Amino acid sequence: MRIQKEVMTLTLNCINAVIYALYVLVFLSARAYVVAYLTDIRFDNCYISDQFREIDARRKDEARSTLLPLAPVEQLVMIERLQIRLAVLEKKPLMPATVMLATRALVFAAVFLVDYLVGCLLAAVRRHGSVVVLQEGYTNMSITVRGTGDVATLVQQLYGGLQASHAVRSVFRTDNCLPLPSFTSTTDRLAVFGLLSLVWLLTLSNSYFLRLRSVIAAKFYPERERSRTRWLYNECLRQRFTLVMQMALELLAASDGATQETPRLCSHLCRKKPTCRACHQALTSEGHPCSTCDLLFCSQCWDTLQVCPLCWYKNVPETGHRVLPVPRNPTTADPIATQPPPPRPAAGQRGRRNRLDPSVQPC
Repeated sequence: MRIQKEVMTLTLNCINAVIYALYVLVFLSARAYVVAYLTDIRFDNCYISDQFREIDARRKDEARSTLLPLAPVEQLVMIERLQIRLAVLEKKPLMPATVMLATRALVFAAVFLVDYLVGCLLAAVRRHGSVVVLQEGYTNMSITVRGTGDVATLVQQLYGGLQASHAVRSVFRTDNCLPLPSFTSTTDRLAVFGLLSLVWLLTLSNSYFLRLRSVIAAKFYPERERSRTRWLYNECLRQRFTLVMQMALELLAASDGATQETPRLCSHLCRKKPTCRACHQALTSEGHPCSTCDLLFCSQCWDTLQVCPLCWYKNVPETGHRVLPVPRNPTTADPIATQPPPPRPAAGQRGRRNRLDPSVQPC
């Protein structure tokens, strides 16, 4: 009894130590987040907040370029705080956890299936393996000593009691040797899969709880939140212009390195669903073709670009400044409305992405 009490006390002390360590880890993580939030403006700055929408609405009232709704490429790195659906950026850590839990669920399902099959086999052995062995017979033993001498009389007295005569009937059964299977209860199975489902739900809810970090930090540091939002909006504007420039150079390189046309005989076999040349996603409806080069764009990308990047790049003189047509009224609030033209790639350099000007690469 004393040993059991000591073991229980040691176990409780270990559990308390782990809980204290978790508390300390939570405080250290919160402190690290606050320090990074105040010092690094890029840290966890990918949320579309109410201030972001206010800036976009004010620019829309002033007939200036806006960002909302986001382009499909921008939706890969931006997160709506009030959106129930997870963003692409939030699904990345969720997929490995889902695959791991699905693997564990398949392993447990295989174990339960093998357990059920072995139980059924043992039950069949117990049901059909009962054997009864019946032994019947008659025993008659008689010893006769002939003679009248002293030795004969002595032997008769010695073996006279060995006279036996009786019937034999013995029954042997194998019931006590048969296996007695015990199946896993349905409650235990549901408990195992319920715990796996609970872990998956906790992993899923972790993405929503991570959004609360920036919300809580914004409540305590509103000035910092405003500066982070303004920086994010300007950064998205700059990246949108950079994205159009990069699309133009990539389309130009792709047009120079295009392969020969597919023969008519197998054209119906190689036919693919048309995709948007900007976001490379399959078109769910009729796309918006360019009137000059016949490139297809989805409606959302076309609303964002307002012009074919390839035609825009080719038609603008090399000596002038290439102005993106999306910012219709460039002002001092749009520092990225005009950019110096990047050098047009030479004939031998077209098709090589590493030869592009680093200034047109997305941040």
